[in-house]
Amino acid sequence: AAFGDSILNARTDEARTQAAERFLPCLRAALSASGSYTYAFEKVKTVSRLDAPDGKFRLFTWNLPKVDGSGFRFYGVLQQWDKKRDRITITTLHDAGVDRPDAETAQLDSSGWYGALYYKVLLRKKSGKPCYTLLGWRGNDQRTTFKVIDVLSFKGPIPVFGIPLFSVPDGSDKKKKVLKNRIIFRYSAMAVMSLRYEESKKMILFDHL
Repeated sequence: AAFGDSILNARTDEARTQAAERFLPCLRAALSASGSYTYAFEKVKTVSRLDAPDGKFRLFTWNLPKVDGSGFRFYGVLQQWDKKRDRITITTLHDAGVDRPDAETAQLDSSGWYGALYYKVLLRKKSGKPCYTLLGWRGNDQRTTFKVIDVLSFKGPIPVFGIPLFSVPDGSDKKKKVLKNRIIFRYSAMAVMSLRYEESKKMILFDHL
């Protein structure tokens, strides 16, 4: 709890970064402990925890804002539990930032994760294999903010982010469709955008900005 408060509210960027870097191994150690998959971690208020609908993993994400609001860094830890073997696997997600031209088309691994603070996970099947749609928020700077729809799948125990599931109009020709691995919405930091899953309609709904 003390680390979480320092990450968000310390008076200098250096102090916030130090708190984040010290918190990460502490969380990894806690999640690696035997029986930790049943811990709620409810006291860590500054961290988002999502549980996969099928119980295969838990995903912890949090953000580090700069003091002047000019940028954010995102952190993530994925905890997988092999129930048959009672074995836990921990993967740290490393934020690659947003400044890449292929952000919507790249398939990413844990070392180049498109960082976000996730607040919803949905289970679906592709070619008979489970994949998980993630809804998230990503602060950017004083002018812009992002919302993201990403997809998590696994190659064995290895997490992969991005599957070409999203058919959207081509920017140069609206009549053509292109496939994207994730959808990124960019909007004014002064605005509010809704991106949510509507259970009754089985649809992801979002505001047109």
